[in-house]
Amino acid sequence: MFFFDPLYFIILAPAFILSMIAQIWVKSAYTKYSQVFNSRRISGAA
Repeated sequence: MFFFDPLYFIILAPAFILSMIAQIWVKSAYTKYSQVFNSRRISGAA
């Protein structure tokens, strides 16, 4: 039988929010540095 435990959501919600913030942070850094070229004229995304 399955058991509904509200503690599961209390633990899961901050982890989900933290993972979404980390995803946005990485995506914005990738977008920023994909526009920056180095001395060989290639971007960080190459």
